[in-house]
Amino acid sequence: MVSRQVIKCEVCGALTLVRIQVGWQEEFPIRVACGRCGILITGMARLDFENVTGPHVRYENAELLPGNQGSSFHLETSSEFLTMKPGLANGKMMEGVLTPFMRAFQTMGADGYLEFSQRTKQFLHMAKNDWPRVRRINELWLNRKLDLLAKDIRDFLPADGFPMRDEFDCLRGVRALTVRFLSPTLDEEQFERCGTLRGEVLSKATPDQRKAVKEFANHLAERKLLRRFEERILALTAAFVDRFKYLVPAFGLRFYAGRSDDMFEQSCITTASFDDLKQFFVDGFELATDLLVIIIGRNNVFHRSDWNVMTDKRRDVKTLADFESKTKGERVQFLEQGEVFNWILEPALDSKIRNAIAHNAYRYDNATQAITYYPHGNEVESNRHTLHMAEFAEKCLRLFGAVQLAAEVLFETHRIFFFSQRQGSPA
Repeated sequence: MVSRQVIKCEVCGALTLVRIQVGWQEEFPIRVACGRCGILITGMARLDFENVTGPHVRYENAELLPGNQGSSFHLETSSEFLTMKPGLANGKMMEGVLTPFMRAFQTMGADGYLEFSQRTKQFLHMAKNDWPRVRRINELWLNRKLDLLAKDIRDFLPADGFPMRDEFDCLRGVRALTVRFLSPTLDEEQFERCGTLRGEVLSKATPDQRKAVKEFANHLAERKLLRRFEERILALTAAFVDRFKYLVPAFGLRFYAGRSDDMFEQSCITTASFDDLKQFFVDGFELATDLLVIIIGRNNVFHRSDWNVMTDKRRDVKTLADFESKTKGERVQFLEQGEVFNWILEPALDSKIRNAIAHNAYRYDNATQAITYYPHGNEVESNRHTLHMAEFAEKCLRLFGAVQLAAEVLFETHRIFFFSQRQGSPA
């Protein structure tokens, strides 16, 4: 269903016909630009599925007008799919243009669309109904209220599979619950690859490697990094739940059967602007680059049988402490060595866009959704890069997925620590 609304820009007075592709979400953000002055018009749309009314939109920087008044500009919005850029839609008979749903369906195919819709609906339902308790259970774990945790988790996990007898059991249960909650949004192939790799690495470990990984787990526990990383991952997960509505059209890109070379040139995302997502990206990048201590430490164990012995990439980096003393950008360079766990984070870490945001060296064009950024902070032509908003939203999703893969390695390292404690191994 497509709903039509005419809005009047409060800045320049231009009238715009907005065609809203109504989908499955009861509430979703709208981010569009005025066709005349380029000011960003924002809104939150609400649907009443029971009474079949809506969407009701409260706009900022624009006024909703009654009836179907004549308009100078046309644009389309969708809470689930990419849309045509306004500059391409203006001047066309919108009735003759396929809706965002139809264009996405043609690209995804029936199976791709079905999987996308099922996963999205499932996660939106779980975010609304289950997340408050999933978050609470994670917080009980972080606060080590194990008796309350064991009681609260019973509605989600069976007692025979998850007995919750001690910290080892509770760690396992909380991680299983969190992954189950996030599963509609996660890349199953990547998670399976990560699980297979972790199993192979441990099963084939030499005695020296087994000793080293226990020492590494104890080292992290003594520094209280295991718990601190879990706190930060939970905080990023909470931000992801909050931002997911802004990311749904980018999430749909995973299910496209193919992409044209000019897809991002021709399309835009109307659920998010750069300001909506840039802090989420920065927080994810900062956490991911700090989690590198887990990834690199486990690489050291696998390749050199000593968690504290680094690869010989740099003369001034001999130990893991040397590695941690380097800048975030310098740490990322160590992923270029191709060691066993590097693939988990390396593809998702875009230092250039992160540096530009940190230096406030970027511009966002509301009308074209082009992000122009300067990684070195100097806004000169030789340092100029561009990115489309839909591409940036997809980067946010990839980064969050990579953090969750790293969280699996963190979980395993924490589990090794508790297992060594349970077995009475020296810390």
